[in-house]
Amino acid sequence: MAENRTLQEYLDLIPPPNNGAPTFMAWLADAVQLEVDTQTVLQAIINAFNIDTAVGAQLDIIGELLAQPREVDFDPGGGFTPILNDLNYRIVLKAKILKNIWKGTKAEIYDFWAKFFPDSPVLIQDNQNMTMTVLVVNAPSDIDGTVTFAYDTDTATLKGYDEGYWEGFQNLIRGLIINGYYTPKPSGVAVTYQFLETPAFAYDTDIEYLKGYDESEWAYLA
Repeated sequence: MAENRTLQEYLDLIPPPNNGAPTFMAWLADAVQLEVDTQTVLQAIINAFNIDTAVGAQLDIIGELLAQPREVDFDPGGGFTPILNDLNYRIVLKAKILKNIWKGTKAEIYDFWAKFFPDSPVLIQDNQNMTMTVLVVNAPSDIDGTVTFAYDTDTATLKGYDEGYWEGFQNLIRGLIINGYYTPKPSGVAVTYQFLETPAFAYDTDIEYLKGYDESEWAYLA
């Protein structure tokens, strides 16, 4: 969409001698102002329903269009509600878009994962038996914008029972991963998820998620 112009920018397009006629310019300003206001409203609607900037009810409407409700179908535990906040819901909606347009390649999943979880590389293996294994290294354990539970404490990051989450008891992101909210899969294929705190062990390999003996832990991919 072209960048909106201000009323003055439109009026500056009027050449002389017309731009020197006060009555004409006042009449033109009233007429053009209606168009400028319309542009402003239309741009606000576009921004409100942009998945990157939408919040609250606007995200819910995007979710309806994608058939992806805000409330997940599992109990996250650990004090987390199954109704996602905007931050997590936005990522789930983008994952839903990926599922809707997925061409069945692992590269698409890797690209999605690198964008939203750059510090938690993922390794996907097709086990050639209608199952696949998804290995998540250094799985995210913190939810941005959440507050941790603490007794008799009220700070920006530590709150009481009604406002704080139980860190480490259960992990919402892991639940979303295990329940297939992030990773598309072929129909009829079973998926096993594994989580490692360090890279997986591999002989003579030194990449982001595969390391040698001293820097890794064992993972069973098949």
